[in-house]
Amino acid sequence: MQLAKNWYSELQMDFPSLAPEDITSYTLAHKIELTTEEEYDFLVLASETDRFNYTIIHLEPFIETVKLANRTKAIIKMKGHVKNFDLLDFKDFKL
Repeated sequence: MQLAKNWYSELQMDFPSLAPEDITSYTLAHKIELTTEEEYDFLVLASETDRFNYTIIHLEPFIETVKLANRTKAIIKMKGHVKNFDLLDFKDFKL
């Protein structure tokens, strides 16, 4: 549950107020981007525990990717002059 809350936090979204019994491996897997092959691998798992563990394995790197994207956005915002950088402006170029 905490991993899902971290995921929503990184996405800057409010975590839905669901009762724990309403959160299943299927609802979680539906929200993460699995390939067709990964979806099949998920669906053939027999137990809810195995399916939750499968989603955790795929969710952890996704959260790290979102963290990196958020960090990049923050850096770009701090360096506002980057967006105005003109690659063809050589007036201040010196050898």
